[in-house]
Amino acid sequence: MADLFYFLTLEKKKQKISIDEVIKIANNNGVGEIFLNSIDNDGKMIGFNKKIIEKVSPLTNLPITLIGGMGKPSDVLDLKKYNLSGIGIGNYYNYSERSVVNLKKYLLKNGFKSIRKTFYTYKSEVFDKFEKISKKKDKHLEKGYFVPHEILR
Repeated sequence: MADLFYFLTLEKKKQKISIDEVIKIANNNGVGEIFLNSIDNDGKMIGFNKKIIEKVSPLTNLPITLIGGMGKPSDVLDLKKYNLSGIGIGNYYNYSERSVVNLKKYLLKNGFKSIRKTFYTYKSEVFDKFEKISKKKDKHLEKGYFVPHEILR
């Protein structure tokens, strides 16, 4: 595996210190959480960089949030084994239709238990071969969804 190096925010210039050394510095200087972003995967929707979490996770007991690369719901499922404190998702929500519903439904269907419930039931959804929720027939869409105003307060 190629060595991993860190980059300063807003600079795409490799620093002369390895990721191992950065984590060591974080561990010894009161850092509260590590926020990892794979700039190679960020925004490309090609999946998270699992090599970086496999490298960093054994080096620290600090909470770790991983971002950069989610393209489909199974990308989140693939991270379940890594005891992350958080996962950051951006482009997937911007460029995938019904993405929040789609992701929650997929994770619930695949054994995730701690997902914040919404007013959407997720019960009648079916996934297509691209891991997206299949379009409902127009007769269902015409009914629409209504949440009484008093519930939203």
